Amino acid sequence: MAAVPGKSAPEDPGVAAVIDRAGAIEAWRFAADAHAGQLRAANLAPYIQHPERVAELTAAHGGDDGMIAAALLHDVIEDSPAETEQIRDAFGADIAGLVDALTDDRRIEDYGERKTALREQVRAAGERAALIYGSDKLANSRDLHGAYAELGEDVAERLEITLDLRLRIWRDDEEMCRELLGDTELCDALGAELDAFERDRATAGRR
Repeated sequence: MAAVPGKSAPEDPGVAAVIDRAGAIEAWRFAADAHAGQLRAANLAPYIQHPERVAELTAAHGGDDGMIAAALLHDVIEDSPAETEQIRDAFGADIAGLVDALTDDRRIEDYGERKTALREQVRAAGERAALIYGSDKLANSRDLHGAYAELGEDVAERLEITLDLRLRIWRDDEEMCRELLGDTELCDALGAELDAFERDRATAGRR
């Protein structure tokens, strides 16, 4: 895939530095092309900003170069026409394997069952996949919490599930990450974010 026209590197200097250190610019370009024109459901931000955040968090919590590239690519199979073979041909079996482990099986129609299956994929893939997965959940929960601060319970209209189910699934994700990674700073940050989100919902419900 070619880079998005006019975009050959991330605009955020912090993201650019992380990607440069990891030698992952081609992974970023692939992801930027795959997600071109897409917006995130929760906050309506350009999609590429999400894998950028996940790559930053992955790097901050000790991810290696391959993990940072996989973090950038983690949604391309799930949310674009890209296929695993393209990832493998361009970036090798290790990165492709991580991306595969982080990809939903859309053949599973029930959302909760699909996310349970995804957790089992990540668990089977091991600690490296779990660290990226935890970074993804932390980035996602921060984005949705921020949108909730603006829209309240109406933010659920942007999702395919209820907020209650979304938060319950993230708690299950946190538990799985702690099983594989221990009580790390990443897991603690995810837990703290979910605690804060739940407190804000409870406070709003008492008004």
